[in-house]
Amino acid sequence: MLNDSFRVRYNKLPIAIWMNSESAAKDPVSFAPLHHHSEFELIGIRSGKARILIDQVPYVVSSGDIILIPPYSIHQGEILPNESLSHFCFCFDLSILGDDSFSSLLKNGALDIERIIHHSCSDSDIIYKTASLIFEQCEQHHKGWEFIVRGQLIYLIGLLEARNSVFSIYTENTHHNFSSQVLTLLASMYTDPNLTSRKIAEKMGYSQSYFCRIFAKNFSVSLQYYLRQYRLCKARLLLAQNTLSVSQTAVSVGFTNFSYFSKQFHDMFGCTPKEFQKLQIQMNNFS
Repeated sequence: MLNDSFRVRYNKLPIAIWMNSESAAKDPVSFAPLHHHSEFELIGIRSGKARILIDQVPYVVSSGDIILIPPYSIHQGEILPNESLSHFCFCFDLSILGDDSFSSLLKNGALDIERIIHHSCSDSDIIYKTASLIFEQCEQHHKGWEFIVRGQLIYLIGLLEARNSVFSIYTENTHHNFSSQVLTLLASMYTDPNLTSRKIAEKMGYSQSYFCRIFAKNFSVSLQYYLRQYRLCKARLLLAQNTLSVSQTAVSVGFTNFSYFSKQFHDMFGCTPKEFQKLQIQMNNFS
């Protein structure tokens, strides 16, 4: 599902940071539910071991590894059994690089990027240190941090280009095209409370049964499940902005049953919409 709730953490630059540490558990623990976004994401593994799924391809990562997730790639992550995990990440809009051509090619799939920079690679250390510096500058906000971050992001992309981690895609990517079409349609149709797979299939020129089959193959979940998560992420972003009431928010993202909306929101985020909104107000007042 679309997850753009981190945008409320933008400050001067279109970049948001996150860090987390989890203790070892007997069973796998999710640290990133299935989602996608239009921003470029980088995750740095400080310690521990995890498995991350990017566009249905699984990767096992460990301390010192860097994970690169291009725009619109569907991904999720889990900590492996009996393993702890400490990681940092940042998501940034490609406009920060000031290169519209590069941004457009990466977003439309004409360019792709290597997903994992393993710590065993000879040049991984400089890439990891650059990513860490970007995160620290965003976190600490020292004077001039925004210029350092912008420059280091451009430097980071340059390092990736130099090692051929950014490459052209010459063949048609059917999976990417289907996914991009679906995401574009969802962005314009998710507010419709009566939206169904039949409506989207008709827009794309498919039968409903064929569309549902291809959707499940590409997204690994049903449209109904994905649409619900998509709407909840949109609702979370609206609630964080504190411009609408809970009921207005529910209606604006396509829910008609408020108790169902509240329950689904709680199941996904661990608190009710009202509790989340109050917490955001307290955080804004504190800051």
